[in-house]
Amino acid sequence: MKTLDLGDLHFEFDGSALHLSSAATGQLSPALDAQDIQKLSRFLGSLSDGQANQRQTFRLSSAVLMDLGVSLLANGRAVGATANDLSVTGISVQIHDDEKLDVPLMGEVEVVLELADETQSHTAILRRRDARGLGLFFPHSISGEHIEPPHELVSLILELQRRSLARLAGKA
Repeated sequence: MKTLDLGDLHFEFDGSALHLSSAATGQLSPALDAQDIQKLSRFLGSLSDGQANQRQTFRLSSAVLMDLGVSLLANGRAVGATANDLSVTGISVQIHDDEKLDVPLMGEVEVVLELADETQSHTAILRRRDARGLGLFFPHSISGEHIEPPHELVSLILELQRRSLARLAGKA
């Protein structure tokens, strides 16, 4: 369970709803479901003139990610997945049909990326779960207001782009 106190507001997220109450008195207040949280997020993002746009980096599409192996590690268990898109700040994946990931929204997961003989692991936060799959954010790619991804992740993305361009040029 995640909690946050801001001024007189106390926020508590139980994995499915965001509960609001008075930090001082603890009196019960309304709860927001996933749709309400998304609306609130869009509203708050609009107040910062676009600075809250999380998609500030180029994303590779699934066509470029054919050679990329993806698995998610959570609660001591590995789950296979297919990448929908990838950037230095996160990845969108579809879990294989016969598997399930038991992690709440805003929970942490290890994303293991494999390309040829290289394997790397990145801590991610589960930000979205819907019919398109899971949206995972790499918090270690952000430093303050700057995008500063790990060097190994940048190298992997550049290699995936290189392979895709070579295929387009008929050299792969």
